[in-house]
Amino acid sequence: MIKNKSQEVYVPIDIINVLKQVRRTFDPNDIRALAENICKWGLIDPVTLVSLTETLCQDYINLTNRLHHSDHRIKDLLAKPDGQFIIMLSGERRLRAHRLIWQEGCSVCQKEYGTEKPGNCFARHLNGQTRIKAHLYQNLSASDAVEIQLSGNSYIPPPDHEMVEICALQFRVKKEKNPKLTIAEFSRSIGKNPSTISDYLKIFELPQE
Repeated sequence: MIKNKSQEVYVPIDIINVLKQVRRTFDPNDIRALAENICKWGLIDPVTLVSLTETLCQDYINLTNRLHHSDHRIKDLLAKPDGQFIIMLSGERRLRAHRLIWQEGCSVCQKEYGTEKPGNCFARHLNGQTRIKAHLYQNLSASDAVEIQLSGNSYIPPPDHEMVEICALQFRVKKEKNPKLTIAEFSRSIGKNPSTISDYLKIFELPQE
């Protein structure tokens, strides 16, 4: 159970750090369609972020590198003036759509105004600044942050191979926090059949090739 509560805030899109996650498949046409929808209706579902101190951010990087075999380094991340690091937990599609709106604008503005400076369409349809609506957590532990990230990325199912990885890593993180956790208990918590999770875990242990 994650005790920290998030706050709904607006965060500048250029200070959000995106580290390697399980969801790595992004269809450009899907991002463009999402951008058009956001310009028309606004962002209905805020992204999920966490603000971490340097020490907690390093813990998160270490866990991310261990889970995903990545090589992130804290010196490569952007820090706020107060030393906090803003990390993306879920909503990378929505963040990419916002950045697309900022750079290229929506089809309506392209048709009416032609080629514009970056940000004009964004200001016209959204909040006038380079900000995105977010649920922002403060100083979560690395395991809690990853747990939220994996849960959020399974809400809209990714491709099958990424879904296997999401569930397997989610079970591993929860198992480290609670060694007595069973596959049946975990399956119930995410609404999946135990046999499905058992198969996912077996597939995840196979060689990558």
